[in-house]
Amino acid sequence: MKKLTLVAAALSAALLIPSTLAALSGPAPASQPLSILMGEKKLEGGTTKLGEIEPAVIPTSGPNATGSVCNEIPGGNALEDLDFFIRNGSAGSVSVGGGTAVPFDTESGSAHVKITMTGNVCKDYTLHGLSGDGSGKLLVVNVTPSDVKSVAGNAIESNILPAFRFDRMSDLARNGVELHHGALLALVHNDDGEKILTSISGSLSFPGSVSADLQDIHVFESDGDLLGGASVAISGAEFLITDFGGVVVEDFVQVLIVLDDELGGELARAQLQGTFAP
Repeated sequence: MKKLTLVAAALSAALLIPSTLAALSGPAPASQPLSILMGEKKLEGGTTKLGEIEPAVIPTSGPNATGSVCNEIPGGNALEDLDFFIRNGSAGSVSVGGGTAVPFDTESGSAHVKITMTGNVCKDYTLHGLSGDGSGKLLVVNVTPSDVKSVAGNAIESNILPAFRFDRMSDLARNGVELHHGALLALVHNDDGEKILTSISGSLSFPGSVSADLQDIHVFESDGDLLGGASVAISGAEFLITDFGGVVVEDFVQVLIVLDDELGGELARAQLQGTFAP
């Protein structure tokens, strides 16, 4: 009889221990929201892929995705804006550098964030509430840096192309960008080491399903001052820039290419060629 009493007491104690520990530890902490890590990306002009996300790993409620972007545009140009664009999915909003969250446009799938990034500064970003479009395709998250130039008192926003670096042996290049504004900005560098770049010719093309007409060209010095004396000739999608004083060795000019419409994230390409002094 004493033996049965001891067994019953031992079983009672074993059953009490888990409940006692639960009481001591308190309620279970709430689970932290899922955050997909996107890593760090350098922005050197053009459209940069921040990452691809498998839709199967995204919960129904949608997680966040976090990463950072760094301004590495040649010449130390300041970024004035960032255009985030998601293909095969969407997000509710994006915040950069701890700033106010900017909602994504439901039609274009893009979000335009106004933020100044000078030199090699880096900023963290968070995409809030990711979701797939039901196609099963990978979500592709891109970002395109933007610039703002003032012409005749009007602010013109443009997406920045990858840098054009010319010398006498390599004087022709074509660069593209996802276009979210009605203008492109080309940074044309003289890397020849000896000769002055005296003229710039170019043409536009649109590999996607949307196109726009070339409307105007403006030339700025490397420090952002407008070169009012430049001569610009436009014929259809082609242009020629002369009489702007030239680009000396290890310097660059900024060519603002203004279109008559935005492309909503579709691709635009600019092919430029430099001519050097004999």
